[in-house]
Amino acid sequence: MIHGVMLLISFLVLVSISRAQGDSCGPCGPVSSCTGADGTFVVSLRDGSTIGNVLSARRGVRDVGIGAEQTVILTIRAGTGCRDTTLPVTKVSAFSSGQLGLDGQPCSMPVLPVREFVVPSDKEPPPFNFLEVTVNPAYTGGDESRREVGPSTFAYGAEALISPFGSILGHRMALALGGGVLLERDRLRFPVIGQLRIRFGANPRTTTRSRFVPGPCLFSEGAQGATSAPTGALERTSYPLMDSASYVVVEDSTVIEDQGLHIWLEGGPIFNGGFDGAGRTPSINADDYGQYLLGAGVGLPFADIFFVGLGYRFMRLNVRTPCEICPPPLGGGDDKYFVTNTTEVHSVVLKLGVHLPW
Repeated sequence: MIHGVMLLISFLVLVSISRAQGDSCGPCGPVSSCTGADGTFVVSLRDGSTIGNVLSARRGVRDVGIGAEQTVILTIRAGTGCRDTTLPVTKVSAFSSGQLGLDGQPCSMPVLPVREFVVPSDKEPPPFNFLEVTVNPAYTGGDESRREVGPSTFAYGAEALISPFGSILGHRMALALGGGVLLERDRLRFPVIGQLRIRFGANPRTTTRSRFVPGPCLFSEGAQGATSAPTGALERTSYPLMDSASYVVVEDSTVIEDQGLHIWLEGGPIFNGGFDGAGRTPSINADDYGQYLLGAGVGLPFADIFFVGLGYRFMRLNVRTPCEICPPPLGGGDDKYFVTNTTEVHSVVLKLGVHLPW
C-alpha cells in the first residue's frame, strides 16, 4: 500500500514537472484573457479547423518570395515538451478557451494583422575594402648558370595589399595596391604590386529585418484605433481590419559579402636591395636592365580573417657580374667591366595570411 502511494506521488510529481517544462517553453506566455486552467488555449482557423493545447503565440514576419508576410508563431504542448508551428496571420481567426469564463461564456479573441511600416534606407552597399598581409613561399626551379645569376629552387617573400577604393569597379572587381619583400639566394628585392581581383558569387543580396513595437507578444480584443507611423517610415501594407496593440517595422538592407573565391591578375616593378650586383650601373649593357613581375592566381578568404591562394608568377630579374671576356678598361688597374645578366623566372607561389575586410 505504502509503495503504491509513493509511486502515485512520484508519478504526479513527474507530470507536474513535465507540464511546467512544457508551459515554460512558450516565449511569450499564454494569452491571459483566453487561457484555460491548464495553461493552454485553442486557436481557431478561418477554414473552420482548430489547434488545441497551444501554450504561447507571438507575431512574426517571413519572406515568401514576393514580399514579407505577417505570421503567428504558435507554441504547442507535445508530450512532455513543446513544438512551434507558423501560420499566416490571415489564416488565423481567433484565440479561444473551451472553458467557461467568469461571465459563464467561452472566451474568444479575434486575431488581426498589424500595420506595416517600411523604413527606407539611403545607405550605399558596403564597399569591398580590405587589407591583406601574406607570406609567399615560391617554387622557382633550379639555376644551372655558371655565374649563379638565377634564383635557387625556392624563394621566400611577404606582401601587404590594401584596397581602399570600395566598389568603384563594381561588385565583382576590386583594385589593390601594395608591396613586399622577396629573398632569393642572398639577394633581397622589393616588388611593388598592383592587383585586380575578380570575384565569383559577389552579387549583392537584400536582407529583411523586422521588429514589432512595442513587442511581438501583444494581441488586443479586436481592431483598435490608428497607430501613428514611426518617424520617416512609409506604410507598406494595409488590411480592412487591423490590431493596433503593436505595429511592425520592416527594414531592407543590401549586403555584399567579401568572402568568396576569386582570381587575381597582378603586376609591377621590382626594386633591388643592397646586394652585390644590384642596380643598373656600371654595366656595358645598362640598357638591358629592367625588373618586373606578372602573375595570376586563385584565392579564397575564409573564417572571416584568413586567406589562402595559389598562383603563377613570372619575374624578370637582373644581376650585374664582372665581364670575364671584356678587355681591361683603359688606364689599367684593378677595374673591370660589368655585364647585366637577365633571368626569366617562372614560379608557383603559395599565399597564406590574414584578410581584413572593411
